[in-house]
Amino acid sequence: ELHRSSTPTATDSMSTKGGPAAGARVARKTGFDRPLTQEQYICWGGQLISLSLFYALGGVGFDAAPYTPVVIGVHAAIVALSLGLWLFLETHDPAEPSWWSRRLPDVDRWTKLSYDRIHMKKIEGLDHFCPWLNVSVGRSNYLPFILLVALGLCQFGLQVVVGLLWALSGHYTTIGVAIIVLHEVVVVLIWCMYVMLFGFHLYLASRGLST
Repeated sequence: ELHRSSTPTATDSMSTKGGPAAGARVARKTGFDRPLTQEQYICWGGQLISLSLFYALGGVGFDAAPYTPVVIGVHAAIVALSLGLWLFLETHDPAEPSWWSRRLPDVDRWTKLSYDRIHMKKIEGLDHFCPWLNVSVGRSNYLPFILLVALGLCQFGLQVVVGLLWALSGHYTTIGVAIIVLHEVVVVLIWCMYVMLFGFHLYLASRGLST
């Protein structure tokens, strides 16, 4: 998470620390614009690995535990909502207003225009640059960003709990339990990151502060 720059300077051709390398000075519009960040690849890889393990384990024990079908359904709904928010965040230009913009109050915190070096333009309510999304977060995309973090907290928290229940259920072979352990290691690490990120932004919001 990066601090904003309120005015353009002679160093604007340089990348913001933690953001993509400047190289050719081209204004960024969306998170899918090149170059992608290392954090994006880590995020995508972590999701693919954790989801593959979770649904594979759920498929093996689908009929063994009565709660598994319900858990899979709830988890799939969370993932679907997260996917929609993620796609919006990755494809929306934060300098442009959105439906989400109108959900925030017209106070200085959300109406102030600040220059962003990554997008090379002024963004309303600029908060920070998120390397995991490769896009700056401001008034137009702050709420979907927070909702995505909250859903990630729920998704991986659910996976941690259900994984433990599966491991203790006695329905899995030794290999199955080993895979559950691998799943737990991956999702606990990701869940802890979401806990810290959500807690940090919750604290800032309670204080009326930006990143």
